[in-house]
Amino acid sequence: MRPRFIEISLGSSVALLAALAVWLSATGIEQFSLCIVSAGLACIVILHGSVWFGWCRFIGRPVYPVVLSVLAMFAILVSVAVTQWPLRITYSLSRSAFNAVAQSIRDGKSVTLPQRIGLFTIREAEISRTGVVCLWTRPAAGGNTGFVQCSRDYVPFNLWSMVKLDNKWQFISED
Repeated sequence: MRPRFIEISLGSSVALLAALAVWLSATGIEQFSLCIVSAGLACIVILHGSVWFGWCRFIGRPVYPVVLSVLAMFAILVSVAVTQWPLRITYSLSRSAFNAVAQSIRDGKSVTLPQRIGLFTIREAEISRTGVVCLWTRPAAGGNTGFVQCSRDYVPFNLWSMVKLDNKWQFISED
C-alpha cells in the first residue's frame, strides 16, 4: 500500500465519523442515544487519530495537520452531542412545513402518512389529549419520539428527553 493512501484513509475515516454524528442529529435521533453514539464515535476518532499520528511520524510527515484535524472532529462530536445544532438547523429549514402540517391537523384535514418534512419522516400525526399537535418520527408502544407543537415551558408528556427548538416546537422522546 502506498503511504499517501493510508494517510487519506485514516483522515477520511476520522472525518466520516464526525459526519455520521452530524447526520444522526440532523435526522432526529433521540438525544440520549446521540450522546452515547457521539461518545463511542469520539473514542474511535481518538483511536484512528492516534494511528494516523503514529503513521505520519513513522513516514516523516508533519503531524500538526493530524492533530488539528482530530481535535476539530472531536470538537464537532462534542458540540453535536451537547447542543444538537444539526437538528436545530434542519428543523429551522423545515419550520414552515411543520407549521403547515400542524395547521392541517388542527383544521381536521387528512394528512397522508408517512410524510417527509425536510430530512424527517413523519410516521404518525395526532392531537394529544391536552390539545398538542404531535408529529411522531418514531412511534412506539413504550414512548414516541418526534416533534410536538407546544410551549417550551409546558410540555405535557412523560419525557425521556427534550430538545427545545423554539417557542412553539420541541423535539421529544417519551419515557
